[in-house]
Amino acid sequence: MITLILKTMKIKNLPVLLFLFVFLAGNNQTINAQTIELLKDVNQGGGSSVTSTWMTNHNGKLFFSADDGIHGMELWLSDGTDAGTTLLKDIRPGADGSNAGYAQSRKKKFAVCNNKLFFMANDGVHGTELWATDGSEEGTYLVKDIGVGETGGLQFATELYTYNGKVYFGAMDEDPYFGTEYSGQELWCSDGTEEGTYLVKDIKSNGTNYGQSGSNPQRFKEFNGLLYFVADDGIHQVELWTTDGTEAGTQLFMDISPIWRNEWPEFLTECNGKMFFSTDDGVHSDQLWVTDGTVEGTHMVKDGGLNLSPEYLTCLGNKLLYRGVNDLWQSDGTEEGTFIITDIINSPVNLKVFNDKLYFLASDITGGSGIGNYELWSYSEVDGVKVVKEINPDPNVGIDFNPKWNFPEGFAEYNNLMYFRASDDGYGTSLWQSDGTESGTVKVPGQTGYPDPLSPLYIMEFDFNVFNGSLYFPAGYFDDPAIEVYRLSTTLTSVTDNTQAYVMKAYCTNNMLTIESNVALNGDVYVLDISGRYLITHQLSNETKAVIPVQSLSKGIYLVKVTSNNSQFSAKVLIN
Repeated sequence: MITLILKTMKIKNLPVLLFLFVFLAGNNQTINAQTIELLKDVNQGGGSSVTSTWMTNHNGKLFFSADDGIHGMELWLSDGTDAGTTLLKDIRPGADGSNAGYAQSRKKKFAVCNNKLFFMANDGVHGTELWATDGSEEGTYLVKDIGVGETGGLQFATELYTYNGKVYFGAMDEDPYFGTEYSGQELWCSDGTEEGTYLVKDIKSNGTNYGQSGSNPQRFKEFNGLLYFVADDGIHQVELWTTDGTEAGTQLFMDISPIWRNEWPEFLTECNGKMFFSTDDGVHSDQLWVTDGTVEGTHMVKDGGLNLSPEYLTCLGNKLLYRGVNDLWQSDGTEEGTFIITDIINSPVNLKVFNDKLYFLASDITGGSGIGNYELWSYSEVDGVKVVKEINPDPNVGIDFNPKWNFPEGFAEYNNLMYFRASDDGYGTSLWQSDGTESGTVKVPGQTGYPDPLSPLYIMEFDFNVFNGSLYFPAGYFDDPAIEVYRLSTTLTSVTDNTQAYVMKAYCTNNMLTIESNVALNGDVYVLDISGRYLITHQLSNETKAVIPVQSLSKGIYLVKVTSNNSQFSAKVLIN
């Protein structure tokens, strides 16, 4: 969490470490003035503006898909204010909308490359194609009409992925409804120009079956300088492929299963210099596999039994954590180092690493806390597996969480706290926060109405986004489920020397540390590591807002000290 602490003149000259100890040892680590606000009532007609979204921020703006009831689903952008939340461009005039950036699943519908935001949209003329924007209406354009015809070349595209200065995706270069010669769904890339958008390789040539022709490349993951993906060349069926961005450098990585199967390598996850994934070799069913980037170094880690089906692959330190069948597993990439951590829980989902611990949702099969309900659990080698907090102790009244399968975006990290949605009564969900302790796992204050603002569990995939010092998320109300984008803001408040009240905010986005104050500041800003070592100094000159580059600092928690007008303030800030 972010903490703002006053240092009076009386203790101003105490050593930094002593000062921090005195205040951190007390009960001063609190977040003041948390508020939840509607960003903008985009659809004022009473309906939802957001039904399923994937938010992203780029160049100081938050982008998301929304329907205002007039223009249909289009791309919107926001600077975090009501007035600054506007339609970017009416790509397809009329109520149908272009579905720009719209996500029907958790697949990534946005990609940032070459200082542009790439997305998919249908203008009603060219079908679903690749678009790009610099954040302005005039700078929002169709990159290339890949699939000639009304359906478009990206009608079956699953994701956009940035690799080596280009965006990679699957596309069809002719519409099979109207043309006879086309590559099918194949590997394409783009640098944002029409001439720089081209077919990388026709992996499965001469396809003729509409909707199934082509290699259908997807599940992209960069590892050891190459782009890995899965594809079907029509000979080896669905296997793992690699590309360096050239036709000659795009090739089958390994024929893992020499017999036909309808199983795709998935959940490609890097951990401790290796890449793990789940696949079926045609003999052992879905098991955990690992590669060091060579064929010789690619193998099944361990035969975990029938239908293990590893999911939610997550790296904690130098170990991989994952769900296998209904248990929590751990692996270091060796057979002897791969085993079940615990079997007292059922179906762990939504694995999240926070403050060097693993957090996840699971139910208790032993008859203990959370039996029948999904509760918040944690795991570390030191503390083992335990329930963080029993949010809803009654197994007969609803569920605590929506255990949405294949949905790792259910947690967000903001101000050194973990945020998620949960229900303590079985009716509608509220926004909760946790510092990893039972007492520190609470419903976020500032939620009003009955029931509280909820994330609509069953009609959309939930998405968080930290932007300009606030946490953004789509939400509605149980009794009026019109869904809009909300934000959670944290204001840090302290009373100084009895002459001036300071309201200050400290946050970091896009490698820029921002300090905001309600009064002009004259003095200095210091950024220190947790040992008290001074790293960055910035002078303040009658400023209410200071923006300081911190790209030289690695990800982690830092101390920010502000001296102004004979007063000193300290804050903890996450630089990510």
